[in-house]
Amino acid sequence: MADDLTTCLKQAKSKKMFFAFVVKGNDGTLIVSKKKIPPKEVAEAKKELGGGMPVLGKCSGPLNEMVFEVLKPAPATLPACLKKVVKRDAGLTVIAEFRVATDAEDESQESEEEVADVKMAAAAPAPPKAATDGASNDDAAADLNLAAWSPARDKALNDLRTLAKQIATSGYAGWQEVVKELNSIIVKLPAKPTLKDLDKLETYISTDDTVAAAHEIPSDFFQLDIKEPLLAALQAAKADVPVA
Repeated sequence: MADDLTTCLKQAKSKKMFFAFVVKGNDGTLIVSKKKIPPKEVAEAKKELGGGMPVLGKCSGPLNEMVFEVLKPAPATLPACLKKVVKRDAGLTVIAEFRVATDAEDESQESEEEVADVKMAAAAPAPPKAATDGASNDDAAADLNLAAWSPARDKALNDLRTLAKQIATSGYAGWQEVVKELNSIIVKLPAKPTLKDLDKLETYISTDDTVAAAHEIPSDFFQLDIKEPLLAALQAAKADVPVA
């Protein structure tokens, strides 16, 4: 739940606060909080507005001289729009000045896209587990027909990386955590699963909260649809296993 806007704006006089201002035309929704604002909360505000562009950063100072720090230059119309929205939603008069600050979200000097690329490169899928019967992992996977799994996995990895980059470069507060969660899915999809991996993979893809949450990310970023194709590929591999 969003923090009380009136209280948080007043607290900004003595403490830097995080903000997300979702703007659509001359209308918008302002969220201010002591903590980074979750992407889900921003997405909900965007949905209620019927779209819009989120502007994220930190704010501080008295109401009549409040500074909003952002990563990129803000449109000239933004202060007036914010003033109108705050007056309507919080009953306060805020005179806003938007300033570009490299630490607006406590990020490094690297661009968001560069950071995303580094994180995605570091998220190379983990090597498959060794077979427990003494055979090599390649030998253990050799009996499986991975004709359906391989392309389904490749597409899933590409789609997850695309979604991660879209979020990393969007300016959403807390994008680092979202990218980290998406990476966690990538490393759990082995290139050559063994027979013993199939049921575990099926359970993971079907029931894992992170996989489910990834599909709930607004399609404005990227329409993710990896769950059913991966499950179908696993079913195909299981169906082709010779009966002992």
